Amino acid sequence: RKSFWTVAAVALVLGAGSWCYAEQIIKKGKSQEEAIRAAGKVWSISDYGHGESDDRYYQRCFGDMDPLDDEFKQLSVMILEPIFRHTTEV
Repeated sequence: RKSFWTVAAVALVLGAGSWCYAEQIIKKGKSQEEAIRAAGKVWSISDYGHGESDDRYYQRCFGDMDPLDDEFKQLSVMILEPIFRHTTEV
């Protein structure tokens, strides 16, 4: 059961919300609160469009729970920091 959640968490980290969170922390120097608010906007459904939470695969993995937790924050930075540190804008 633990391995399922690990795979689900990594899949979530590869989504746009995670990229948004990591970018806010790593590139823009924002606080965790500001970064999670930005990622929440990507995750949530709004009047302007669909969020990642509307994705049926994420719904299947996470149901009604909020996956933007401490593990999400840790994995986002751990996995994406090397990518952000070793890439340049074109």
